[in-house]
Amino acid sequence: MPSQISVCFFVLEKFLRYCRLQFDKMENGLLCNFKHCRKKLEGHAWVTVCSHIFCDHDGREHFSNALICPACDYALKEKWAVLRINLNLSDHFKAMVLAGQKPEIIIEICSNALTFWNYQIYQESLYQEWVNKKLREQSLVAEQQYQELIGKLQAEIRTMKIKLEEAEKDARTVLDRYEELASKYNDKVRDNFKLVNNYESLRRRSVDSTFQQLPPKLMQKPQNEQSRILEKDGPFFGRFLDKSRHANSTSDNTYEHFFDQLLNESEEPEDDGSPVEKHNNNKNNNHDHQFVINLNRCGGSPLMKPIRRDNTSEFLFS
Repeated sequence: MPSQISVCFFVLEKFLRYCRLQFDKMENGLLCNFKHCRKKLEGHAWVTVCSHIFCDHDGREHFSNALICPACDYALKEKWAVLRINLNLSDHFKAMVLAGQKPEIIIEICSNALTFWNYQIYQESLYQEWVNKKLREQSLVAEQQYQELIGKLQAEIRTMKIKLEEAEKDARTVLDRYEELASKYNDKVRDNFKLVNNYESLRRRSVDSTFQQLPPKLMQKPQNEQSRILEKDGPFFGRFLDKSRHANSTSDNTYEHFFDQLLNESEEPEDDGSPVEKHNNNKNNNHDHQFVINLNRCGGSPLMKPIRRDNTSEFLFS
């Protein structure tokens, strides 16, 4: 489409330049009547009885092969039907060429020369009109294509404006929704932060009170190597393992059952060296509440989930 617009302007510019060039040529002299030449005549030229004139190059090349006018295909059989003339006559030749001729002959010669000149001007005007017509037709076609292109571009612009308005409306809707969700998310984050802080505070108080109620005997390390072993893992937590049972275990982050009876008001029974077995044997006892504490740190965010299983409340810290 843009190429058609450029063609339109190119045709108009070419037409104006051509017309200016042709008129300038006609003011300075005649033009070669050969179809593909059309150059200004200088020096010598070839004239025909059919009132056509050609440049020296085209006339010599054409008339050396055939005596036929290349402009109108007239047969030049007469002796003086085609003649090579000099366009740059000297002053002496001009003074002597018609000397001694009767006035009637001089007037006839001048009349024929003027008729030849007028014919050339007329033919050139016809040719220019024909060229003008062709260029106008091309300019009209180019203008029509240009108008069609303008209409299509305007329609596309209107369509793009509508789409742009719809896109802006959708963008505003999405932005409002995003701001709403962001506000809700920030509120949830603040609430979650408060809950985590409250949870940490309650957990610390609960664990501190639990260890304060433990009998002192449970906090002492047994002397027997086959008995329970206390392994430190934190500021006040411990893990009781059966050495014979967990000799090949390398896990330091998993806590098994390490208290048998927690917060038991009765007197502590004698230590037989295998708390795990005691815990397994006491599964069938009628204890209303048995607590097992398990600690597992994941990502630095402890969460407590109460789990009830076989009349046992197990608190998992994950």
